[in-house]
Amino acid sequence: MSAQAVLQEARPYFDALEQRLELAVERYPGLVAVAGRNAVASGGKRLRPLLVHLTSAERERALRCGVAVELAHVATLVHDDLIDGAELRRGRSSVWHEHGEIAAKAGGDYLFSRAFAELAAEGDLEGVDILARACLAIARGEAMQQRQAHDADTPIEAYLERISLKTGKLFEACCLLGSRDVRLGEFGLALGIAFQIADDILDCVGDTIETGKIPGADLREGVPTL
Repeated sequence: MSAQAVLQEARPYFDALEQRLELAVERYPGLVAVAGRNAVASGGKRLRPLLVHLTSAERERALRCGVAVELAHVATLVHDDLIDGAELRRGRSSVWHEHGEIAAKAGGDYLFSRAFAELAAEGDLEGVDILARACLAIARGEAMQQRQAHDADTPIEAYLERISLKTGKLFEACCLLGSRDVRLGEFGLALGIAFQIADDILDCVGDTIETGKIPGADLREGVPTL
């Protein structure tokens, strides 16, 4: 099946996902909800929910877990942009640049809480555990990135460990949430690492119109990549 055919088959899922994302973010109106809504509405490929959908045989689980992983993913982007001082995200003003640093911190936390609420509402304790482990890995990866900053001697093994934590583990969680099969989780981890390597290359040679980001961010921030 071609990539286009996969996306076409998933269109009803994506439509339902967007509705559920909107409901989840609007649950508690206020500034944090506005910041969260703007972050979610900035779009993106919705690749992580797609992985949940493709690995799940249950539509409701795919929707519930897809919403959870996308909210968690967007939360990390909100915080990443604040840490990195990035003014653009997907061609639009980042949350901190639009609403301020405090709103970005609170908005990211709000999205994280809504992600876990989606799973907890249905008593999906296994899903909560899977996502919690992934979020812990992301935090560890961010700390590792700060330690590696401006270190041109960072070995490839350390780089791969960092992107495994920051990106690979959430891809792994997507496949685990959809399937609850460790073998698909291993596939997701490998896919996430490959995805991040490609993304790092685009940071050097990508076009802002296509990527939605200003090229060279890693170089300016001293983040070592391949």
